Amino acid sequence: MRCIGTYIASFNNTMSILSKERDQVICREYESGLTIPQLASKFNLGKKYIRQILNANAIPRKKTRTVRDLPEYQVWASMKARCLNPNMTGYANYGGRGIKVSAAWNSSFEQFYADMGPRPSVNHSLERDDVNGNYETSNCRWILQKDQGKNRRNTVMIFAFGATKSIIDWSHDPRCVVSRQYLGDRIRSGMDPEKAITQRSRAHSPTPVRQKADNAERDESICRFYSNGLTLRDIGSRFNLSPPRIRQILDANGIRRRTSTNHTAKPEYRVWSTMKTRCSNTNCAEYALYGARGITVCARWLHSFENFYRDMGPKPSPRHSLERLDSDKGYMPSNCRWATPAEQNRNRRNTIWITAFGERKCCLDWTHDARCVVSATHLIERIRNGMNPEEAITKPSQLSHFKSTTHKQCTECGDIKPRSEFNINRPNANEPHKSKCKECQARLTHQRYVEVVGVKSKLYVGENERECGRCGAVKPNGEFYPMTSRNGAIKPYSRCIICCKEVHIEQKAKRAAKK
Repeated sequence: MRCIGTYIASFNNTMSILSKERDQVICREYESGLTIPQLASKFNLGKKYIRQILNANAIPRKKTRTVRDLPEYQVWASMKARCLNPNMTGYANYGGRGIKVSAAWNSSFEQFYADMGPRPSVNHSLERDDVNGNYETSNCRWILQKDQGKNRRNTVMIFAFGATKSIIDWSHDPRCVVSRQYLGDRIRSGMDPEKAITQRSRAHSPTPVRQKADNAERDESICRFYSNGLTLRDIGSRFNLSPPRIRQILDANGIRRRTSTNHTAKPEYRVWSTMKTRCSNTNCAEYALYGARGITVCARWLHSFENFYRDMGPKPSPRHSLERLDSDKGYMPSNCRWATPAEQNRNRRNTIWITAFGERKCCLDWTHDARCVVSATHLIERIRNGMNPEEAITKPSQLSHFKSTTHKQCTECGDIKPRSEFNINRPNANEPHKSKCKECQARLTHQRYVEVVGVKSKLYVGENERECGRCGAVKPNGEFYPMTSRNGAIKPYSRCIICCKEVHIEQKAKRAAKK
């Protein structure tokens, strides 16, 4: 056994030495230029295992880059696509017009790269000197994108002062005193090119003294409106100025600008927007209930969310909504407040108001009053039928259950009694809405017994007590089982609970003796 162990140890040492030598050979050949797939096939190893060997020996991995990764290849491929592929978006402006690619470039990217060379920068693109010519060596060059915009089919060329330039070039000329857009408008209107370039417009003429005074008054008004809370957009629409120009005026007058906030993200902005929509937009589903009835938004809130937010403040909670105190008036600071859904429902056009006991409340509030003994639905029906409000609130109903958690109304005698004086029985299928107290139930049960048997019960002593048919003792009704069986049949006699248990024990003993 000792010899076998020594042999195995020496074998393992030999294999580890061979593995180290193999790993060194793999690293040396990888640095010499062989790729990972070539090494895997040569040493019969997996590519993943080759990568592990390289990482274990700290050999930096070579970055593999193909021709397709070059930016010039992307330019060459897009050039061919827009000239040869009819499904390309720009095919109508290139291949559709007869623009072609030379045979040498169409078949070989290497030839295109050898003729054009590398792209000077990322901002350079491929330019054709003749926009109607083909893509070939004599007609193409690398050019900046801003210069390429001057060589287009719709570029307007102007001849003036013995030179031909585009509008962009003339707008950068020192002799040009107007903007590029203004110069183009003058040329299209047929104005002389030299005059169009050198003649100043009225906007560039010296400003008269009166105009300066008017501008000073305008700037003062703008600063005052901005200090009062108007936005840049509102001021711009009033004075026909752009927001950047208004900012310049504010900065020149030393007015500190407000921090801009995203009002549309506030929940109050949605309330303000929907308020205007249902009052002014005829396509809104709720326009018939608001705008069509003459409900409007005051001028202070109509064009300024800031004024609305300043007057109303933030919503106390997400459950609150905008309520008008007078539902027939418009939206204004004196007629609006934040209200909960319960408060909103009490202030509607169809709300029923009841005046009783010197108080005026809506129907829902009266149902929560301690003096009210009927439900809201029954109270509304009574008021609509012309019943006196105080009587409608306090008079118990014979057709519905008395509304209380501790008392109950007997449907037989009409008295209101504690719930403990009622039996907890299953509802009767014939009279499910009726609930009788214990006294009425006992009296009716005895009457039914007399009707069935035909004679007055000798066992009946009073309304609250009975005589036991077995022991003859007079006991309260609570010590007797019900006089009716489960199927509704009338029992011919009545035994107290103690006698019933004794009879049950005797019957059980007799059955055991028979067995």
